[in-house]
Amino acid sequence: MAIVGQARFAPGQVVEHRELGYRGVVLDVDPRFLGREEWYPRQALPAPDREQPWYRLLVDGREYQTYAPESALSVDALEIPVEHLSLRVFFKGFQSGRYQPRWVPN
Repeated sequence: MAIVGQARFAPGQVVEHRELGYRGVVLDVDPRFLGREEWYPRQALPAPDREQPWYRLLVDGREYQTYAPESALSVDALEIPVEHLSLRVFFKGFQSGRYQPRWVPN
């Protein structure tokens, strides 16, 4: 996982994917693209930089996670909770517009 100080977003923060329009909660941060090669979004033009932070997100209103580059994300302006079945596994509550992780990241 990336050192949070180098990444724009941190675990528990709610973000919005600017191009795809979904909201999500940051679950984890990688310092660069560390996903499987078949996950890399080649169809995006231009293709996102592999050397920027990438985020694993719990997607609002869905049962899945996504892996998105920092350049595609922005701070969520709504500051309201998201709905995801796994939230309680990773977070202990929602306060001041963000989720409180159950453990402190490295």
